[in-house]
Amino acid sequence: MPARKTGRPISQLLSSNILPQPQQAAYIQAEITKMKTQISKLRTQLGSLEERLFEHERLLSSSRKVPLEVLGEIFANAVPSVLDEGARNTLLDLCLVCKNWREAALHYPRLWSGVALKSKQLNIATFDGDAVMLWLNRAGGVPKTLTIQASCVDGDCHKGRDSKDCQLANPALVSMLAAIPNLDTLSLECFFVDCLEHLIRSMARLKLGYTWMTLPVRSLSLKFTEQWVVSREYCGAAYTLKVPPVASLSVSLPRHFQSIQRRSKEQPIQIISPGTFKHIRTFFISTDWSLECLLETLKQCVNVETLTLDLHNHAGFTFDGPIRDSHRRSGIHLPKLRTLHLVNHATSKSWILEILRTPVLANLDISFTTNYRRPAKVRQDQLSAAEIKAWGACLKQYSKTLRTLRIHDIEVGRSCSLSNLFTAPFPSLIRLTIDRVEKDSLFFYNLRTPPKKNGRWFPRLETLEVLEAPASFDAEEPISFVAGKTTKRVLKNGWYVDKCNPPRVRTVKSVLVTYHRDPALKEVVCEEQPKQTEGAAAEFRKGGTVVTIGRRPRFVAPEIKVKKKSRGCCSDCSDSDCSNIPSD
Repeated sequence: MPARKTGRPISQLLSSNILPQPQQAAYIQAEITKMKTQISKLRTQLGSLEERLFEHERLLSSSRKVPLEVLGEIFANAVPSVLDEGARNTLLDLCLVCKNWREAALHYPRLWSGVALKSKQLNIATFDGDAVMLWLNRAGGVPKTLTIQASCVDGDCHKGRDSKDCQLANPALVSMLAAIPNLDTLSLECFFVDCLEHLIRSMARLKLGYTWMTLPVRSLSLKFTEQWVVSREYCGAAYTLKVPPVASLSVSLPRHFQSIQRRSKEQPIQIISPGTFKHIRTFFISTDWSLECLLETLKQCVNVETLTLDLHNHAGFTFDGPIRDSHRRSGIHLPKLRTLHLVNHATSKSWILEILRTPVLANLDISFTTNYRRPAKVRQDQLSAAEIKAWGACLKQYSKTLRTLRIHDIEVGRSCSLSNLFTAPFPSLIRLTIDRVEKDSLFFYNLRTPPKKNGRWFPRLETLEVLEAPASFDAEEPISFVAGKTTKRVLKNGWYVDKCNPPRVRTVKSVLVTYHRDPALKEVVCEEQPKQTEGAAAEFRKGGTVVTIGRRPRFVAPEIKVKKKSRGCCSDCSDSDCSNIPSD
């Protein structure tokens, strides 16, 4: 009788361990090949279907809804405002992603308005001014910014010769500089002051329609890093900077030991030509030269509204005393000055506020920058009680006009407090910033005592900031101060005690406290604020005051495991306290 046919001749084998016959094995192999071919076709169809699905989903993606203007803003935050070669390549890579990104970048002119040229790009043989012009022209009518960092190592640049190898004397660079439309900000950094003179001569020689003194720029920054020496043309006289009529001027001078201070006592150095300050409203100067040079320059700042003095923490020369005393009596009158920034200021330099006479000073920023958070081998310049008193006397004369005050980067001496800076109420102060101040835990506590009966230190204060505070700082102190709690010392039973007065109506809208965390220390644990502090902050938030308090860091010393050593009492003993010490 013939064998019975089934739809699956191997159905019995699938549920048993029977070894297939040769004929069955051939059939099984054919079925496997058929199924693999079918799976491959299905996978190809699935990949094609997934690709179509992705394409259709991409049509409904939210990224397509982002306007080009928003994409341009995103790109502007991804790259710096002034682009060096690396940042320019990054922007070009963004333009190559897709057509929309390219259009977004091209339709955002601010992306193309700033260019920084470094020394390796200023090579006279390879400099391409047309490429820079093409880049800046994409910005259209937006004001342009050009930064040039030249580094002429040729000795001719500082020997009074008209060096043809000076990077700033490059004819292609000078021609490009005069041809940039709407040039708003120009920044020049070079080793020697003679490099600037080479640029000025080259512009006059090429006759491009603009000379250095008629260059249409609004803001100019000049920085000399190596030497301030005398060119051959000036025959040993002090060099004076020639500056076009700009509204904002920044001058960074080399250190005093590399510079000419003065030729004689009768002829002080004029750093900048006297007629320059007629149009200047914002002025920055970085120098540690003698006081005579600085004050001669400040006398010209009668129209300046924002002044920044970076003195490199320089204590001055031995012959500065008589000059300082004479100017204390006469004073330097700056009638239009509104904002004063003191950067890298020595703790003993409070007299600068006595010399400057300005009737309407509104913003004062004092940055000592004493590097007290660096290793202990660095000299620490502490603010002593006498210096705090001197600074307080200077601040008192501006107490009625100051609207913002910032104290930055200083370590207060032992048994001292910055609260002694305030010897009179500040009725116009709306913003107070205590930034990186070390070892002053009594500041807000001392200010609880009112300056006079029913008085307040800062009746119009709106913003209080304690930034980069040490880990030991208690955030409840500024909150209690802002709450209007005041204390009064009264005599009770022969002892002086603090009596708390009821809180007053507060005007503060924002309180910010942040803590300093040393990035060099790895063993740091950030702790939450105590419940009492968080509760006080929550009450303030209910009243509409924005209170932000950072987590306090706690520095944990690494554990050092010391292995106990045997005292050799016996061969197997490891007890360091064993008394069985073998005798000699």
